[in-house]
Amino acid sequence: MINKLCQIMGTPTSDVWPDGLKLAQSRRVRLPEYPKIPLTTLMPHASKEGIELMDRLMEWDPQRRITASGPSTATARLLFARRRAYAT
Repeated sequence: MINKLCQIMGTPTSDVWPDGLKLAQSRRVRLPEYPKIPLTTLMPHASKEGIELMDRLMEWDPQRRITASGPSTATARLLFARRRAYAT
């Protein structure tokens, strides 16, 4: 599973998720190296807001990842509100 995540999200770097890399090293896990694939390539018909939402949901760093609860909820609601405004 980690291989597929790296294939799509790109292998995390120390800039993207320093704690995750430290954890992988401490457990002697070697992450496969892949560049990030732009989600617009995988989902060419998705809206700009949909791509932004998916990117934010798939952050390597859990501190930066938006969730259904917590401080980032407002960001998710804003993205959904923008989408609703375009649909009407």
